[in-house]
Amino acid sequence: MKYAYILLSVLLAACSHPTPKSNAIIPEKAIDTSKYVVFKFDTARDIHLFRKVNNPADLSSSEIDKIEGIIAKKAAEYNKNEEAFADSIDKKFNRKEPANATPYDNLIHHPEKYYKQFLAITNDKGEKEVWVSCFCDPSNKPYWKKDWVWVLDGGSCYFQIKINLTTNTVTGFYVNGVA
Repeated sequence: MKYAYILLSVLLAACSHPTPKSNAIIPEKAIDTSKYVVFKFDTARDIHLFRKVNNPADLSSSEIDKIEGIIAKKAAEYNKNEEAFADSIDKKFNRKEPANATPYDNLIHHPEKYYKQFLAITNDKGEKEVWVSCFCDPSNKPYWKKDWVWVLDGGSCYFQIKINLTTNTVTGFYVNGVA
């Protein structure tokens, strides 16, 4: 009986002390600077990208992950519309490609593999807006981490997207043309 009281006392003592909860903050992962660059707003360089700028803003890696999801969804929508348009033209003009022809392809393949330049601001409503310039290959653009990559034509290897990150809406989407 004596041992039962000792065992019961030990169990009650162990149960009466709550386990301390961790208040540790999980650190934000670093932004992959081999694929991404986040520019700080520069009035002389960037004023034409937004109607009205309230304040420059920063981006976290979790926000970049969110942007990547929005881009993937918009690229899939663009590809679907582009394929439907090409099919309608083929049908309308009864067009048939020769067997050895390279098919026209202005689709965005694997947008997650594109290199991206980001610029974030807070608009006058307090919402975060982001301009993203996306391109396939930085090898002929060694300046891409210091200045915007602007090209004429280039097709779907170059596209830009403007996102309201607060409302999760795309407010602009532009794919370069093919010369």
